[in-house]
Amino acid sequence: MKKFLIMSFMACTALFADSKIEQVQARILTGAYFTQDSLTMPNIVIVDNKDCKYLADATYDLKQEKVGLKLTKQSCLINGNITENKIEGFVLENNSQEIGLDSVIYSNTDGKHYKDVTATLKSGRNIELNFKKVD
Repeated sequence: MKKFLIMSFMACTALFADSKIEQVQARILTGAYFTQDSLTMPNIVIVDNKDCKYLADATYDLKQEKVGLKLTKQSCLINGNITENKIEGFVLENNSQEIGLDSVIYSNTDGKHYKDVTATLKSGRNIELNFKKVD
């Protein structure tokens, strides 16, 4: 938990040190399905209302039951041309960098530990993107 929060704070601080930050309202197009063996999910697709799509890597925090999304790429259709940009940024939902999950299922407990965890992040959620373009 501490590591996740410190990394989020460091990412915010480094990102906002640059004045060219873009903030975009968007929604998650593809969801994610996490298991205890698969806590990182690359290439979550996010869309905005200006013909742009974004790729994000998702990391699930078992203890907090939250997901962190790190933006990596932006693709836009502008005047019939596709432009792609490498970006760095993060996603906010309700002013938090940690995205809540739609469902978390624990099974096969031995009384102290859960042996199987399944978590779902559904598509269609409204979020805010904060990013900058990387050269």
